[in-house]
Amino acid sequence: MTEAQHKIEKEGSISMTVYSQPFVEDIKTQFSRHAALLKLPNSSDDQKLKELQNLVHLAFGFELSQLHEIVTQSIAIETVYKLMLDTENPKIRSLCGAVLHVVQQRGTETEQIADWRTLLSPIVSFLFV
Repeated sequence: MTEAQHKIEKEGSISMTVYSQPFVEDIKTQFSRHAALLKLPNSSDDQKLKELQNLVHLAFGFELSQLHEIVTQSIAIETVYKLMLDTENPKIRSLCGAVLHVVQQRGTETEQIADWRTLLSPIVSFLFV
């Protein structure tokens, strides 16, 4: 293994851990940066998959108070939607759908703690009684 190969593999492992905790820096900027990399005409499918994975991870990490700003001011949602319609790669299409779905799901969350016992009581009694 050459030094260049080792460095690439090492950088690859680092890039997977960089987003284990979203940075405190402006998350809207991070969304926009990854979306801009998706728009590059010469980016490979592997690069697009990596950027989409980063967007999925970021979608789980933002505060609910930041949702409006991310959806309206970053170019990520529009870019991901357009990529989903334009690509023929099923993996890219699936990850685009995942990004959009996670952001949408996060938008429906509330800050209140759910009483799951009460919410699931009817279905539990239906299934087990």
